[in-house]
Amino acid sequence: MPIHNGVQYSECVIPSRKSPRFTMTPDGVSRMSGFYWMDWADVNGPVATTAFLGTATVGTTWDGFPARYIARTNPFTHPNWDNSLYVAKSLDAEGDLPEGMTLEDTANYDEGLVTLGFESIGNGYRLLEDAEVLAGLVDDPAPRPAEWLCLRNMEVIETSSVFYQTFPGPSGLRWGEGADFDDPVSAANYVYLYETDITLKWWPVPIAAYNEVAFLALAGKTNENPFPALLPGPNPDNLTSFLGQKPARTLVMGTPAKEVIRMGDSNFAYRITLRMKFYPNGANKLFHHRPRAGNPRYLAVRRPDGSTLFADGDYDAPFVPPAP
Repeated sequence: MPIHNGVQYSECVIPSRKSPRFTMTPDGVSRMSGFYWMDWADVNGPVATTAFLGTATVGTTWDGFPARYIARTNPFTHPNWDNSLYVAKSLDAEGDLPEGMTLEDTANYDEGLVTLGFESIGNGYRLLEDAEVLAGLVDDPAPRPAEWLCLRNMEVIETSSVFYQTFPGPSGLRWGEGADFDDPVSAANYVYLYETDITLKWWPVPIAAYNEVAFLALAGKTNENPFPALLPGPNPDNLTSFLGQKPARTLVMGTPAKEVIRMGDSNFAYRITLRMKFYPNGANKLFHHRPRAGNPRYLAVRRPDGSTLFADGDYDAPFVPPAP
């Protein structure tokens, strides 16, 4: 019998339970139902649901070395389809062949007839094993599974928008480079500009793995390094984030949102929504339509105290589970 995450199962082929049944919608939500026999001892509790619906915990060691990371047990994906198209999202069970009562005075059975409900998850949500996403932080090169690579368990949504830049003089901002250095920023004549709203939905995130303090401290800061980093070392699968790497100092992080959900082992977790702004010409630059030297272009700006418009921040660090 096949085994998934330590639980044996066999597909049900009785006439009344034709398995599998599915609908395929490539650019929408595809759904499937599969019917399986499993041992009732696995079904009557969190063993089968953990194995087939997945869970996540905080890992504390990797390859024998201390490391904090999110250790994931991936949900069951139907083997007939590549790229984890059909992902198990629900488990429905009924007992078969009664065997009296359990010690807790609940009905006991020999086997369980299990219906797995599968769905496709959109927006680039991808399932990968821990060992497929190994990386180290800049100040800690020790390898560990890296959520900050934005390679797995994350939906990516990018929406472009257009606006026009106006700053009544004096705006309080000053030009920070070139012949216009220290001149007040004023742009009464507008010019159309473009930016991108980025939404990342990251889940499941164990409660103990979410570093809210670090994410809140990052709000309003720009990325000091290109983000996300590329998977280091040999990468035979050419795994890259669907977000695409954004150059340093082109993103501005917003405040995160979170939703409490449950995992297959019945434990609570978060679905985190991260929002960022992407400025392709640089977060700390504004368009100058009449510079003293050169053609109209983007120039760096600074605050009255001489600081940049957005301070630098480490976008990798908040994805590491905090110390207990």
